[in-house]
Amino acid sequence: MAQFEFTERRTQWLDFESAHALFMCLFCLLLTREEYRDAINGFNLDQSIAIRIGDLVGDKSLSEMAYNKYPHYLVGPWNLGQRFLMHGFFTEQLYAYLEQQRKQQQA
Repeated sequence: MAQFEFTERRTQWLDFESAHALFMCLFCLLLTREEYRDAINGFNLDQSIAIRIGDLVGDKSLSEMAYNKYPHYLVGPWNLGQRFLMHGFFTEQLYAYLEQQRKQQQA
């Protein structure tokens, strides 16, 4: 495996978990209680988006890529860090999949 060399920058002093906690604090300050609740439950749209995109591209298996699936009840802020991270993984994976499909169609 190739060796990677990273030059540390002045701005790289904060780890992901701390940055996420600061982001959540700012997020809480700028939103009303109802907006914050809706944003947290908005992660549940991952599965709905995957189903819709799967229908558009003809791949029903895309809905299984979503970690944040639609629950039968509203969830609170528990495991928010994990759900946020999995949302990021889902969107990156879906983007890579769609790019791969686009390149195959152009070839």
